[in-house]
Amino acid sequence: MPDQRRVDLDFVRVIAFGVLVLYHVSMIYSTHHFVFKARLQVPGLDVFALFTHPWRMSLIFFISGVATAFISKKVSPGALMRRRSRQLSVPLFLGLVFLVPPQLYVQFVGNEGMRMTFGDVVRNYFTLGELAHPTGNIFHIYMYHVWYLAYLLIYTLILASVLSVLPAVTGKLSLAAGAIMRGPNLVLLPVYYLFVVRMILEPIFGESLVLVNDWYAHAVYMPMFLFGFFLTGSEDFWNGVSRYRRIALTMAVIGAAVLLTDHYAPGGLRYQGLKIAAYAVVQWSAVVAVLGFARTHVVRRSPTIDYLNRGILTYYLLHQPVMLLFAHWLQANGLENGSSALVVTLYTGLFCVIAFELVRALRGAVVQTVATDR
Repeated sequence: MPDQRRVDLDFVRVIAFGVLVLYHVSMIYSTHHFVFKARLQVPGLDVFALFTHPWRMSLIFFISGVATAFISKKVSPGALMRRRSRQLSVPLFLGLVFLVPPQLYVQFVGNEGMRMTFGDVVRNYFTLGELAHPTGNIFHIYMYHVWYLAYLLIYTLILASVLSVLPAVTGKLSLAAGAIMRGPNLVLLPVYYLFVVRMILEPIFGESLVLVNDWYAHAVYMPMFLFGFFLTGSEDFWNGVSRYRRIALTMAVIGAAVLLTDHYAPGGLRYQGLKIAAYAVVQWSAVVAVLGFARTHVVRRSPTIDYLNRGILTYYLLHQPVMLLFAHWLQANGLENGSSALVVTLYTGLFCVIAFELVRALRGAVVQTVATDR
């Protein structure tokens, strides 16, 4: 595959992170559990959450693998390791230091009704102190949304380490992946794998978002990352996702219908294997559908997509603390109403765009200052 920029993947990247933002807003106002829940819930948002939950992070890790593959074509494994470490570790550190504590505060004070100041939260967070709920439960502090950066960093370091020791493995595994992931296999094999993993590992480990013991999540997201990395150059795969996009979309809709039936039916589905199978179907077939429709219909560069792509990391880092703090503020001031989900979405988007522009301006000023000093 030529090395020119893939405009369809730029589009998919924006869509993937856009869906993630909308998903997190929907979790505040739907009936599902989340770190902060609005008092006024909109059960209709359950439909969006149920449909997007299985595949949103699978698609993001797949696209991250593709991005890593494009970088690896230009640099050595050692340079790849250094470059991605720099790109991911700095925002991860900033997120853990500055963006996690506000979310903890919103959860403890706004969601759990605990009486504590923001200073109490910060002190407990940085000293790893235990936080006890009035019921006696102990809260385990975790990374919130920046877990993705930590996981991606570890996956990239593992991959780069293997490539540095076995440099020929990239070509061989890419050829093998392309040969296997063609025809109906590109839809069916990952679904079968995801079904087995969810059937066996999810009941044991769940999805903790704690790096050292999140084995079910690792069994899902690292393969997705590797799929993206090793399938980037396979024309057979990309032609296949275009060919099977309608079938994949149909499968995703049917699987989502099963999940919705389980959610709304009294007592849920009696046969849990059917629910797990439906989840696995949606988890991968939706990814194929998004990739396939983008590959087929997105053929020109878009200034809007280019702009949004440049700000993706800023949007990702800021969106969750911004939306949680604003939703909490609306609730605390009695301003919650039926349009709050839309208001929070618009506010979050505007805040992130302004923040990105400030970051760009600051970066430009620093570069200009350094150039002037020289």
